[in-house]
Amino acid sequence: SDLKNKLSSTIDEKALVGQVAYYSKVLYRFKKNAEGRWIKTTETSLKILNETGVNQFSTMTFSFNSLNENLYVNSLIVKNEEGIIVGKGNVDDYYIQDDATQTLKTYEQILNVPVPQLFPGCTIDMVCTLDMGKQETLSFQSILFFSNYPIMSIGCAIYHDKNELLLKVKNGGVLEPFEGGHSVIINAPPVFVNEEGQVPYFDYLPVLYISGKNENWPDIG
Repeated sequence: SDLKNKLSSTIDEKALVGQVAYYSKVLYRFKKNAEGRWIKTTETSLKILNETGVNQFSTMTFSFNSLNENLYVNSLIVKNEEGIIVGKGNVDDYYIQDDATQTLKTYEQILNVPVPQLFPGCTIDMVCTLDMGKQETLSFQSILFFSNYPIMSIGCAIYHDKNELLLKVKNGGVLEPFEGGHSVIINAPPVFVNEEGQVPYFDYLPVLYISGKNENWPDIG
């Protein structure tokens, strides 16, 4: 299933008022490789609107568990408004540090990825791969179909054998079958605003839950 052909190519200009950046696309793919390792690929295009956006995204961060996961940046390309490449990520500049938000010693780490040649109007095109290790069935995943920034289109494709996984979408979006799995696409999802006293996001924002067939849904969803 080629999700790219189903994405929206327009964005409501009103949604950009007061924003510093927006995603034209966010794509997730889950697939088990020949060695039985589950691989999550994330592909994003992020448009920077002003200097505040430049400051916020001059370094991008990604969390992973170093005990059983490996994280790779496949590509990072910065383009100007004419689509001309003005910068590329350099693996020699990337660095890993412990996740300072963890109060106890864990294997959670943060990959820091400096973004070169960034200025207002640029687009950051990025592809990352998370190797989640060898698993008999995919461990529980919750895929958030929203962000703190506007998104034109967000999609997820899960490649799996029949009856191998349990899939459940809440608060918007429809699971569409394709040969080899299922996919979900949501255009223009709500922007998440963190406000004191609000109800939990999973009560009103779109989320996809993925679980192994032996999991108990009441325990996880």
